[in-house]
Amino acid sequence: MLTAAMVGRIRRQRARNAPLAAANGVADVVRRNDQLALADELMREGGIRHLVVLEADELPCAVLSQRDIFRGALMRALGFGGRAEERVLKQVVVKEAIGGELYTIAPDAPVAEAARAMLDKHVSCLPVLEDGKLVGIVTATDLVRLVADAKQ
Repeated sequence: MLTAAMVGRIRRQRARNAPLAAANGVADVVRRNDQLALADELMREGGIRHLVVLEADELPCAVLSQRDIFRGALMRALGFGGRAEERVLKQVVVKEAIGGELYTIAPDAPVAEAARAMLDKHVSCLPVLEDGKLVGIVTATDLVRLVADAKQ
């Protein structure tokens, strides 16, 4: 049986190296007081849409999505241009852009449970926690990839 931990391992293996990769062995993380500009850069360079947000004690507290960052990009859409957007993203920290509750899953949870949780909670990723520590992240893309790979 495929578990959330296996999907998380697949996700970690495919994750690109990022400056915060050493934190908990998961590349897709930022800290609450990091600038949105850093989060935007990590997402762009890594080709990802989610970053797990860590407290100072390295415990996950939220997920920052690409949609959260798009709010800053609204400046560009309103005609302020790329430089204005960049200045705004440098002035806003991650904790000011995140919202909502953090939903997580255990590493031994079945993949179907992860999929059901994402559907029920209207989220597109779940951090995988083991004993309160971040060990991975399962995304909707990971689940779609598993289904696509299973059909081959």
